[in-house]
Amino acid sequence: EQRRVALEYLVLGRNKFGSAFAKSFIDAANGGSLARLRLLQLFQNTLLCEDMTVLRGLLAAVAKECCLLEVLNLTKIGFRDDEGDASFVSTWSSIFGSLFGRLLSFQFGYNEAATRTAAALVAGLQIAAEAQRHNASGLPLKRLWLIRNPKLFAGIPESFCELVNILAASAPSLEELPIGETGLAGPECVAALTRVLPSLGKLKTLGLNRNPK
Repeated sequence: EQRRVALEYLVLGRNKFGSAFAKSFIDAANGGSLARLRLLQLFQNTLLCEDMTVLRGLLAAVAKECCLLEVLNLTKIGFRDDEGDASFVSTWSSIFGSLFGRLLSFQFGYNEAATRTAAALVAGLQIAAEAQRHNASGLPLKRLWLIRNPKLFAGIPESFCELVNILAASAPSLEELPIGETGLAGPECVAALTRVLPSLGKLKTLGLNRNPK
């Protein structure tokens, strides 16, 4: 609707929203109707990722226009690395960078994200951390759910090491980091976790299940 509303919480999980919804959402965000949005739950809307370009537009609009957003749930939406997009990492790192500067909770589990997404997540966290370097409290992030993305760190432990190093240095409020079934393997990952865990003083949940190696 072409009117401004004071909408703060939007829960649309377990539906069949796709590209048409995404385009309407982009129009609403760009029109200022979602400027006060604090929570957005889109979990289990797998049709959103039929066209990754449209999803990218939706989240770019969220990153730009929803400046009060604190909770974003993208669990099980079918997010995947778009091999046909040469700018995938740079584009998504910019979006993630804007989001991580304000999010308390980012739930991204049960998707099909692979190593290019891992690179974008790491770069996005770095962008957000750099933007917050003069803020003594660091990034506000309390919950980062990456669970059940089996190809996310597969074969590239460096991305995981960079991820936890940034979190340890810049996310002092982090409480939950479920990373089960994300392809973790190798002594580098063990060493990285061992090194940074003392710096994650508020961490309450670290899920490592279903990483068989």
